[in-house]
Amino acid sequence: MNPNPLFDIVNVKPLDNFVLLLTFNNGEEKIFNMQKYLHIAPFNRINNTHIFKQVSIKNGTIWWPGDIDFNPLTLYNLGITPPK
Repeated sequence: MNPNPLFDIVNVKPLDNFVLLLTFNNGEEKIFNMQKYLHIAPFNRINNTHIFKQVSIKNGTIWWPGDIDFNPLTLYNLGITPPK
């Protein structure tokens, strides 16, 4: 469960090259590049395009099969606001 519901993720779209487009409950969008995490457990288990694209939302954050998730506050703070 997300300990900080102010940063709940309400939409996730997997993009090319292990990048995610995230929409937070405050309406902000962020781009988050997962590439630098794919060599670290447990994220090394999603280092496959087919598996990576199975991302979904569970308890206000992103989630992959195998109970792999990511802290939404980290995603928010390290994400980049996409150009308009």
